[in-house]
Amino acid sequence: MNFLEMLNDVLKEYSDIRVTQLTGIERTRVNRIRNGKFRIEFEELRKITKGIMLDSDTTKKLYEAYLFEKLGADRYKSRMLAKQFLSSLKFPESDSGLLMGYSTASFNADFDIPEDVVTLDSLLSVRNAVTMILSKACAEKDHIKIISSPFDEYLLSNIFVLTSAVSDLDIEHIYSLSSVNELSEPLTYYMEVARAVYPIFMLNTNYNAYYSIAGHSTNALMPFQIITSSFSMTMSLDGTSAILVKKKSVIDIYSRLFNQKISQCTPFIKKIRTSGEYLENYLGIMESVNAKSSGKTLITLDFEPCVLHFFNRDDLGQMLEKTKNDERAHYWLENIVNNQFGIFNNIPQIAYFTKKGVDSFIETGRIMEIPEAITPVIGYEHRREMLCSVLDCIKSEKSDLRYYMLKENEFDPPLGLRFLGTGVRNGDYLYVISKEHEGMCSILSFSNPDVTSVVFDFLSSLNESGMVFTKEETIEYLETVIDSMK
Repeated sequence: MNFLEMLNDVLKEYSDIRVTQLTGIERTRVNRIRNGKFRIEFEELRKITKGIMLDSDTTKKLYEAYLFEKLGADRYKSRMLAKQFLSSLKFPESDSGLLMGYSTASFNADFDIPEDVVTLDSLLSVRNAVTMILSKACAEKDHIKIISSPFDEYLLSNIFVLTSAVSDLDIEHIYSLSSVNELSEPLTYYMEVARAVYPIFMLNTNYNAYYSIAGHSTNALMPFQIITSSFSMTMSLDGTSAILVKKKSVIDIYSRLFNQKISQCTPFIKKIRTSGEYLENYLGIMESVNAKSSGKTLITLDFEPCVLHFFNRDDLGQMLEKTKNDERAHYWLENIVNNQFGIFNNIPQIAYFTKKGVDSFIETGRIMEIPEAITPVIGYEHRREMLCSVLDCIKSEKSDLRYYMLKENEFDPPLGLRFLGTGVRNGDYLYVISKEHEGMCSILSFSNPDVTSVVFDFLSSLNESGMVFTKEETIEYLETVIDSMK
């Protein structure tokens, strides 16, 4: 059943006049929509589903059929992939205690081998060797170098488990990606790659990841490798065979070759661990957007409503005060305050936020996208003023700042996720701000256009989907919330 057939099926008990009475859509237009002479607009579809009080399951199916028909199969699929990808970027908190307990366990077994070179020829022996090599490196806070596929679940899970409690452990990881030309669905592949490696970036380690397009080299006899100061282990693709080397001269050669390979690779995700780095990147994006032609649009997907536009000089003064002992952060923040903030306010922006975020902002006066080290706690009365300004923007037909409230049962993004788009499909930035761990805040920057272009398309279309509340519903909710703050 196509979209028009589905629409006529839900309207079969209603006359054109009755639909007009319930929705406000002009009667002749209702008739032409039903007959397939006019393509229905999304807001009209919303009015119909709401006016006839259509149940949520049928409404969702109708929306999906509408988007599928409007976008075509490929673009519809890419948007659904982007939704799944963003929704999956969640740190597995429920397992964190278990992982921490496992990683701090003592490994008393003295892992040693009598020969300079040993061959391993079973899945169990290879996996035991991987665990012991990583465990020894973690215990000694050694520098770990790895080459693997992003879909080697055993190796990834070992990195995650064994290193989760070792702060500032240095890990360099090269991911060998298949050539896009060899794949029937490259988009699905890239999103799966990002999803597979993302959790490791949430660890409290100095984890650096790179990727290279491996082409046919993934069929090499021994494509995976782990290098530490004590061992070099080269593994087969299926994990059933390996060569383990402990001779120092050979390890040094492998280490140099690894470093040469890194110079030919592309950073996969950048992890920002200090306020200064975050502000430097943020300012760079603002300058980039400003340098482009007018009409470019920033898209933000925030937990709280984006209220940066409504900061006053006192707020900015508090931020500068909080960074006075961090020379780098203070320098970049001063640049933003003195030179860029006015530019930021002049850039057209689409901002999405959540109900939970509104409640959090009212309660804490904090904005998750800004690291706590520099975030001012906004006074209660000023919080109310900021939400009033948000409400005014939503009501205004001319505002360059457009707000939309997400339906969290339809799309619940990870806390702190913030997409900074430049109004084009390439060169965009996707930031994910993690929950703080031991006083640190991990801010991850995706800049791979194979990921960000799909995210950009998905987010720029959210206001034309069933995943946001209507303008009237958002206004009603914010008015109720603001009134309760008196």
